[in-house]
Amino acid sequence: MLVCTWLMSAPRSTVLIDATPLRTPSGTRGIGRYVYELLHGLADERPSWEDRFNLVVLGDLGPRGEPELTDDLRGAAERGLLARGSVGREVMRWRRQWWLGAAAVQARADLMHETEPLGVPLRGNVPRLVTCYDLIPLLYPGRYLTTPLHFPWQWAKDYRRYARARRVVAISERTRTDALKMLHVAPERIDVVATGINLQRWAAQTDANDDAELATLGVGSRPFLVYVGYGDFRKNIDEMFASLALVRREVDVELAWAGQLNPKHLQKMQRKARAAGVEESVRFLGFVSDSALAALFRRAVAHVFLSRIEGFGLSVAEAMSLGCPVIVAQGSGSDEVARSGGIIVGPNDHELAAANVLRLLREPTFRAERSAACRERVRQFSRQAMARGYLEQYALALR
Repeated sequence: MLVCTWLMSAPRSTVLIDATPLRTPSGTRGIGRYVYELLHGLADERPSWEDRFNLVVLGDLGPRGEPELTDDLRGAAERGLLARGSVGREVMRWRRQWWLGAAAVQARADLMHETEPLGVPLRGNVPRLVTCYDLIPLLYPGRYLTTPLHFPWQWAKDYRRYARARRVVAISERTRTDALKMLHVAPERIDVVATGINLQRWAAQTDANDDAELATLGVGSRPFLVYVGYGDFRKNIDEMFASLALVRREVDVELAWAGQLNPKHLQKMQRKARAAGVEESVRFLGFVSDSALAALFRRAVAHVFLSRIEGFGLSVAEAMSLGCPVIVAQGSGSDEVARSGGIIVGPNDHELAAANVLRLLREPTFRAERSAACRERVRQFSRQAMARGYLEQYALALR
């Protein structure tokens, strides 16, 4: 266990922040990015909370439940980033169920912040604040649950996760609305705190290494669009490919897909691309570094993200910060991020999406306007603003 100075500090409310998602496959996805930025944002805001709170990070739970506890928020974030994917998701869920409560007791926590809802502690009475990203399995049970009989089981699990928590933090108004409707969470116990990013890191409009990054990826010899994420039902890949096919009737453009896909899922996406007639124009890049992703966003015509539903849409904010125009689906949650900065189309309107891509390609003035609007809109999504929102929620939960 790491040595923690909070054990010798004056009495203040102690909040245990679970950062173990960074060590699982979630560490390479949106949840991992959220945890990483939250820890750094809280570290940035330390002067505003150090007289009120002890913020303690659970960096890891060992095979026998040994907790790695520290009050070094930045250090925990960086160690978790280096170890991402080193622990199986289901393994960590099991460890959280059995040992997260004990870790909270050992940390002398007054409140436990569950940054990933999987693995609600089976024992322990430390009050919980839980971040809710989305309720997709309940919204699309036919797509995400094996049989209709799994719906009540999923509902019961989500009810225990959220409705029985001291407070719930939704990452978008869409998610909050779904939690109120589907799980009957008391309105006074759930608020929205938008996810934040490191605006300074994602603000550079040029980089001397961009050409080399793109060359390594095999992208950039012709105009390209960017998609970031997975390929499950909600991501609406068929509509994205249909939009690409329409654009390609007039302009030789390709799609760069950044995101880790397992071999079986990759084959499925390749079949979809083949069916849409765009197989030769989609480059599956796999997981890419942040520097490579930034280069993609800086040089892309647009980030096309027609997902039917998202808790937030982190890649949308990152693209906007770099001035990359974004095309998102109305009512998805990502439209809350984009709003005045983005181009918002119906989730099934691939024709309008294609028309906007063509306009971005043909009208430099229009693209420059959209780029400037993106950079202006995204300014409110800083990791410091996110941290301040969570500090308010900690205070409410501890009343």
